Amino acid sequence: MLLQIQAEDTCYIVDALTAQGDVMKSLKALLEDKTVVKVIHDCRQDSAALYYQKGIKLENVFDTQVQSECIRDTISIASDTITA
Repeated sequence: MLLQIQAEDTCYIVDALTAQGDVMKSLKALLEDKTVVKVIHDCRQDSAALYYQKGIKLENVFDTQVQSECIRDTISIASDTITA
């Protein structure tokens, strides 16, 4: 599982399932940090894999797939209201 991490002006690509040592400790600290927003699209499988294989519990996640569905539902409701 490859993670793309943007920090300031540097982008890192990390294989979360093979990372070890200091890289794994830093990755775990980052992904479990409640003050850092993690933007992920459809994080269900990634979240489960990280938890069950590495003991990492994602915190403060903005799931773009969930947001997309919310927007779609809102637009649909608004459209139904206008035409009714």
